[in-house]
Amino acid sequence: MIEAEEILWNRFYSPKTHLFYDYITSYEKGNELAHLPRPDEIAQQYPNPCGYGTGMEDCMISAGVMMTAVLNRYKCDKYKEGPRRAKAIFEGIERSIQSVPGEGFVARGFSPFAPNLFYFNSSRDQVTHAVMAMWEYFHSGLPSKRIQKRIRKNIRDVADRMQRNVTPENDYDFLQADGSPCKYKICKMENVMPHEAARLATIYAAAWDITGETKYYNLWREKIRSAAEGSLHPDSQTATYGLLQMQESLALLTTLEDDLALRKTFLKASSEASSLVLSRIQRLENDKGKYDLTELAPDWRIVGGLVNPYRLVWYYSRESGEILLTLLKDPNHFFPAQAENFLRSSLELFDFYHHSGNGLFYLLAAWWTWKASQEELQS
Repeated sequence: MIEAEEILWNRFYSPKTHLFYDYITSYEKGNELAHLPRPDEIAQQYPNPCGYGTGMEDCMISAGVMMTAVLNRYKCDKYKEGPRRAKAIFEGIERSIQSVPGEGFVARGFSPFAPNLFYFNSSRDQVTHAVMAMWEYFHSGLPSKRIQKRIRKNIRDVADRMQRNVTPENDYDFLQADGSPCKYKICKMENVMPHEAARLATIYAAAWDITGETKYYNLWREKIRSAAEGSLHPDSQTATYGLLQMQESLALLTTLEDDLALRKTFLKASSEASSLVLSRIQRLENDKGKYDLTELAPDWRIVGGLVNPYRLVWYYSRESGEILLTLLKDPNHFFPAQAENFLRSSLELFDFYHHSGNGLFYLLAAWWTWKASQEELQS
């Protein structure tokens, strides 16, 4: 796993943007990210306002997952690259949050070929991972006072955008970068599904915890009961990535909550999310050998995006890690033998030298999160 981390930083990360990307299209050094959008494409919002399929649609999600990997490895072995790498991930997040200075819009990412341009649509998923990464980093003991000040500003900007835009008049949408509503409904923060119900309260809670400002405390407490009650009974058809984001939100809220009844509700919702993903392990076990896991991603300009059959390969590795992280982040500390066996078999299945999808980030994070939890139990 130590070797695996080096592969990921060498192939999926760009020092020009401090971001990790969704997939690579070549194993040749220097050409891994050659497919990423060019300035004219982003300027025209081509092929869509989210940059779906281009390889840079989920940079903020990946930043959150890689922050978890780096911080948990550092807990285990204090490796010398840990502080520098955590800071680099934060700088990528900060670049995205300051894409429109002071507005708190969380851009999905930037291309190394156009480091100042971005797609205008974000999502609550991108925001969730960006906020969680900053919260975890802030409390890791690694950032300097100067970096802590920057974290406060960034999380304040995000929370202020939510307060300003998430209103009935906007249908609870935090809006695109240009101020227009999101036509995909993925920026809506209230009147949403159970796996999304805690996201807004999580942002306000994190902002209060990091800044200490009463305004965010009041916003958090205003939303906390609807977050708790709304999170119960997630739909069994919810995508695994949605359950992971739900779990992360609930873990933060559980950590900060003093009301025992609310804590009990959050823990129940977390347990329900874990039960749903645990039931999916067997499906992935049954699909072993079904895909060529060494297949490179095709160029999105030719095939029309991240489409099947490659998308099935790409998501197989990612869902494996999402399941594991959803269980590992459960504040009930629920990680049964079935999950531990699945973690080991997944790491044996994937060749980090010859896999082109960002699912490897999730497996790396799952390994170090599990290792850190084991060391904590032993101590």
